[in-house]
Amino acid sequence: MNKLLSDKVLIYSVAYEPTVGQRIWAFLKKKGRALGGEIYRYVASSIIGEGRRPPKYTSFYRYLFYLKALKVIRTVGKVKIPEKGVQASVYELTSEGSRMKIDDPRLINPAAEYYRMKGCVWVDPATGIEIPKVKLGKRRYRRRVLGIPPKSRGRPRKEEVQQS
Repeated sequence: MNKLLSDKVLIYSVAYEPTVGQRIWAFLKKKGRALGGEIYRYVASSIIGEGRRPPKYTSFYRYLFYLKALKVIRTVGKVKIPEKGVQASVYELTSEGSRMKIDDPRLINPAAEYYRMKGCVWVDPATGIEIPKVKLGKRRYRRRVLGIPPKSRGRPRKEEVQQS
């Protein structure tokens, strides 16, 4: 079995739905890391809508570094989330040199705390689950995800101007 690089480890999945968190747990168990009673420090980055960019550049991770809580050691693997059409990257993290205790709620559920701080958490009235309202990266990417055609760049051609 692979030895973990850090002694204290915490698992956190940034999941909209329980099924996503379960899938990430299953992935970690398959990797032989989710053993009885221990807390594993893994983060599934994707589903905050920022998972396609390197972790240190996302505002979510900048927030974690701001807390001086976590440092990415390595990428463990990817978990496919077909319902969302995304892959979740799972990272092993360390909080060495952190001023935070290992059971600090901000460390256990950093994404919820981050979105709460930003004031963009929506509570699903049916289930009572907090769901972060995600800002999807760059405008062009956001438009593509939402199915809005991208705005054309540059000036319109002269013929188009004359016709209109």
